[in-house]
Amino acid sequence: MGGLLWVNFLAPRLDVAVGLPWFSSHLTADVGISARAAVPYATNAERTTYEYRAIWESDGKVGSEFDFIDALEIGAAIKYIF
Repeated sequence: MGGLLWVNFLAPRLDVAVGLPWFSSHLTADVGISARAAVPYATNAERTTYEYRAIWESDGKVGSEFDFIDALEIGAAIKYIF
């Protein structure tokens, strides 16, 4: 799996929540984006194995150059608030 998995324990995240009072006083619509510090890369052509590479690493391997878009995660949610 790789020794850098622990680096993803803390990931900066930005969330925006908007209330939906016309639908319910307890619902919000949320969108968010976060950045991972280590990203999994396939280590073979079949993509059956992978290793984590930190965003600050560049080890000279083919395909090892970091592309920042690989580290971004975007999400959306509907949340119920008591």
